[in-house]
Amino acid sequence: MRLSHLNALKALEATLRLGSFTKAAEELGVTPAAVGQQVRALEARVDTALFDRGKTGVEATHAAQRVRERLSFHMAGLADVLADLQDATDEARLSLTLPASFAENWFTRRLPAFWQAHRDIDLRLNASNRMIDLQKEAFDFALRFCGPQGGEVDTVDLFGDFVLPVCTPRLAQRHGLASDRVTLDGVPLVHLDDRTPDDRWADWPKWASAFGVSTANAGGDLRYQEVNSGLSAARLEQGLVLAGLVEAHDALLGGELVAPFGLSRSCPTSFRYRLVWPARTRRSAVQEGFIDWLTEEAARFRASVDQLFEADDRDASRA
Repeated sequence: MRLSHLNALKALEATLRLGSFTKAAEELGVTPAAVGQQVRALEARVDTALFDRGKTGVEATHAAQRVRERLSFHMAGLADVLADLQDATDEARLSLTLPASFAENWFTRRLPAFWQAHRDIDLRLNASNRMIDLQKEAFDFALRFCGPQGGEVDTVDLFGDFVLPVCTPRLAQRHGLASDRVTLDGVPLVHLDDRTPDDRWADWPKWASAFGVSTANAGGDLRYQEVNSGLSAARLEQGLVLAGLVEAHDALLGGELVAPFGLSRSCPTSFRYRLVWPARTRRSAVQEGFIDWLTEEAARFRASVDQLFEADDRDASRA
């Protein structure tokens, strides 16, 4: 037999259990009139009165009382089926919020390896610089460039960062940029406002002071407020850009960008990249797999950064 009038059966069950159209309406999120209309439609369908309606409310008839227990039992069964289906969907779902520049320049470049191992995953990424409250918003994880986190979240420390000047090889050649350069005369500089709240993230005055480089006669300044990272400006040869090694890493390895002063002239940050999630929450197999995969990727990345610094040291010793 084809099941029909499911909403009407829900209205009937709630009214029988709670004793009134008004209370049933509150539970179902509709109006009392809507509940009454659903019940009347069901009465017309079965050609039987289900409630006696009086000035003080409604009273279930014998016909309604006769099916009350079975109706509640089967409605609970349907709720269990829906919950099981939802759990199956949740098991394959993974939602992640992360900074836009990190998503563009690091994370999504490494994501295919995770896809190959989890082809059925429903992955939802939110590339945003807004600090998401994991206790209030529906995200499983956040990738953050941040300081140590409090007890409300569990954390995996991934890696730190270094701030250093980068540009295209052609711009470096045009302005004669090299590791022994002590002035930036005539070199256009790109400034990024509000890059990060990390007080050790170097801007041009901090970087120049740290390494004894003069920027007094730089060849003009270009200032951005909305750019997530300076790499776009660097790729367009708009000038020399202070970038994080994490976001510039792949472009440096590929030769698209260079660090003309070497990695030794870089400023370490106090913040680190961390994976965080709400503490004391049950994690699915997919979520556990994501933590394992990202931890392994982070270890490989740290090893690559170590190799870059070692190569830089060898180049400096030969110079």
